[in-house]
Amino acid sequence: MFLQNLHIQHFKNFETAEIQFSKGFNIITGANGMGKTNLLDAIHYLCISKSYFLHQDSQNIQFGKDFFALQGEFIKPDQVLQVSCLQTRDSKKQFKVNRKTYDRLSEHLGKLPVVMISPSDSELVQGNSEHRRRFMDQLLMQSDSNYVKHHLGVLHCIKQRNVLLRNAQKSVLDTDTLSAIDEQLVLHAQLVWQKRQAFCKRFKPLFQSFHQAISQDVENADVELKPTTPPDAYATELINRIEKDRIVGYTTAGPHKDDLIFTLNENSLRKYGSQGQQKSCILAIKLAQHRYLKEELNLSPILLLDDFSDKLDAVRLNNALNVISQLPDTQIFLTDTQNPINRQAFLIHEIQVDKGTIRADLTMD
Repeated sequence: MFLQNLHIQHFKNFETAEIQFSKGFNIITGANGMGKTNLLDAIHYLCISKSYFLHQDSQNIQFGKDFFALQGEFIKPDQVLQVSCLQTRDSKKQFKVNRKTYDRLSEHLGKLPVVMISPSDSELVQGNSEHRRRFMDQLLMQSDSNYVKHHLGVLHCIKQRNVLLRNAQKSVLDTDTLSAIDEQLVLHAQLVWQKRQAFCKRFKPLFQSFHQAISQDVENADVELKPTTPPDAYATELINRIEKDRIVGYTTAGPHKDDLIFTLNENSLRKYGSQGQQKSCILAIKLAQHRYLKEELNLSPILLLDDFSDKLDAVRLNNALNVISQLPDTQIFLTDTQNPINRQAFLIHEIQVDKGTIRADLTMD
């Protein structure tokens, strides 16, 4: 699968742009703040139906404009998909594929798999559990429509339960309604945990293999799923925590509180990993995500690499580039202030960005 062309209008700092892409390496160069990352985010938006960085869609509209529009042509082995998005400041997002609007945007997940690697991914290691859960959830939602159903079911039950708990701070707890919510929550949670545990079992060796290829040393990287409560005892745990949950006004245990724990040589990567070690692990995490999606969907995701050489020494950078260059059937978009790719080794399509404008569009050997 690959993105053949992209049209941008009023998206972030882009007034308008029409860009053709190569099936292989697409290098996006330019000074900092010129729009390189925004170009990657436009691609991500069409693949996932939302920004990688901003949660509120209207924030992507260029300052002083009333809307943004994105259009892209994706070539898959068995079909061509014309994908478009229109977002105004005062209306719901319009997202279409081959001129057809989805009943639910979640139906788009997995049709155009994509993996983004960005400096903001440092939160995967340094941030709280929410960042790691979001990574796991978004990966599973791209690869398993059944997971989407049960993950949304958990979130819906938690929302209902939290409203009930907050109301009980000022009145009597409605235990009958709480029991009905908890019954549905446990059902959805068990299925979410099953899929998360199966995911981690498959994801771990992929992560370790890519980490070894990038680090080229004896560092032993590992990852484990850490639920807040034993999954098989969740129904009992909800009952045991009712009074605590009522006092704080929210549900304190469940899949919405799980974490992924990354270690290096059996020590916390967050506490003891250097910047280079953390960046190597983040790259390995994302490349494992790419491989996992490819195996699940039988389709190689588009790979977006933002500010790629940041915090990587020359050895790790070269190792990472060698690994990435060997990904089969993968369209790659890489941003950097300079081109870090050996021009003699790859066919490169270089795009130069300057203040939201495409200044050059060149293909070079």
